[in-house]
Amino acid sequence: LSKTFYHTIIKNRTSFRKICSIFLDRGMYVRYNTNTNRCSVYCEVEMMNNEMTRTNMIIERARIRRGLKRQRTFFRFAAALLIAMTIATFTLSIRSFASEKDADKPHYKYYTSYTIDQGENLNTLARRYMTKEYSSKDSYISEVVSINHLVSASDIYAGQVIILPYYSADIK
Repeated sequence: LSKTFYHTIIKNRTSFRKICSIFLDRGMYVRYNTNTNRCSVYCEVEMMNNEMTRTNMIIERARIRRGLKRQRTFFRFAAALLIAMTIATFTLSIRSFASEKDADKPHYKYYTSYTIDQGENLNTLARRYMTKEYSSKDSYISEVVSINHLVSASDIYAGQVIILPYYSADIK
């Protein structure tokens, strides 16, 4: 048996740990020289063909590079996903804050005139003009009946002009 070796220049201790974890699993020996910042990997192999050993080392280096490239790609993807989630959370919190701020605004009561069309009744108008300030559709309809001095909710006809109440945060 003879010793062959592979040299690589490493950037920091993390790279050294990665190299150790890769090569030590395959029965290779790793030595780090702090003076030259160089890592040597030794491997006991049968020297039947020196070219075969070099080919194996080239293949192993390419495999390591592919693995490191996959890791970098994964971490870039994870970072981009984290940034996108942060931006989405920030945007949603701003929208939520804006809607809460809008809910705190005072709402003013206004009135509008409306001409009844053929086939319309107070239920259809309540669905269109009623706002959240009213507790129910019946309370809105009873207010419309009282404002317009109607006898009942069915006491309307096509072409009749009635007054409808509504609430708005806008000052008009």
